[in-house]
Amino acid sequence: MNVLKGFQQLTLSIVNLVNAPRNIGARTREAYAPSEVRKSLVLGAQLAVDHNLTIGGISEFSMRLPGDKVIITPGHKWLPTLHEDDILYGNLSGDWPDGNEESPKYLNWHLTIYRAVDAQAVAFCHPTSAMAFMNLGEPLDPNYLKDGDKAAGGLVILPSGIGIPEIEHNSTNHGVMMIPGSGVLAWGHDLQTAISRVEATNQWCRIALDVRSAQD
Repeated sequence: MNVLKGFQQLTLSIVNLVNAPRNIGARTREAYAPSEVRKSLVLGAQLAVDHNLTIGGISEFSMRLPGDKVIITPGHKWLPTLHEDDILYGNLSGDWPDGNEESPKYLNWHLTIYRAVDAQAVAFCHPTSAMAFMNLGEPLDPNYLKDGDKAAGGLVILPSGIGIPEIEHNSTNHGVMMIPGSGVLAWGHDLQTAISRVEATNQWCRIALDVRSAQD
């Protein structure tokens, strides 16, 4: 009986040892960004999914927290399956405890916008109408949607292959940056605003494509 009890205690000790780093990570994550905050990011990302503004695991969403902290969706994660514990956390100084292997491809674009403007959220989306229109290499006619630019918080179509300086410069005057072949990058004072700007841009592009199709 003593042998059995000893074996059970040893097994319990091993289990606790294995789970210790996981528990520490969970406590750190909760202290950095409470569960409710991470859930709000998950809900925002899934709202974009519901409105067909994302593609696979390449779309990205982030939120700025007090103290220049940032939380962001991980790279290559299929958003419909996203869980609050998947959310990565770090800060504007580039300190990301979760490691770079899960960081989204355009993390630096998010951080650049947060440093440049008073953004509280950033959405990097891939709505199909906007992606299609960008590849035409044409300006977006404001006559197709009179309040389109206002709904987007100011819109600009940038050249493909742009870098950090272009993101920093254009984010100061534009709530939406369309980048051909890459996606639609938007910021707002909350995540819903950023996502609504993407949706407005996509609908504007859809109207433009419909007009173009009717004229052909």
